[in-house]
Amino acid sequence: MHRRFGLMIFIGLGLAARPAAAERELCRPAVRHHGAAVDLELKDADIHDVLRLLADVGKLNLVVSSEVSGKVTLHLRKVAWDRAACAIAGTHRLSIVIDGTILIVNQRQLRSGSGFPASTNSSDAELRQ
Repeated sequence: MHRRFGLMIFIGLGLAARPAAAERELCRPAVRHHGAAVDLELKDADIHDVLRLLADVGKLNLVVSSEVSGKVTLHLRKVAWDRAACAIAGTHRLSIVIDGTILIVNQRQLRSGSGFPASTNSSDAELRQ
């Protein structure tokens, strides 16, 4: 009994000592998108459904903040799924982070008193051109 308990603690400590998978922002400027290409023709689709579809294509789990809402209309041909996700993030002021096998989507925070997002992603710059 004591031996098994000691083994469980040892295994538990070994798992806790592993370094956590590094989070990375998906839509940073200069990020190259190499995900599987998608063709999407959607009108007024719920943003949660579209993000779920893109996460499935990327073989990732998905967590979406309750603050994220809205509809999207897309006409995309042969676009990398991660590039499509960043385009949606840019138009809806979202932050997308990959943490291991989880795609995490949040509303972007605004800079204090500025009215501008705290981070700018490549989608914003491309949309302004």
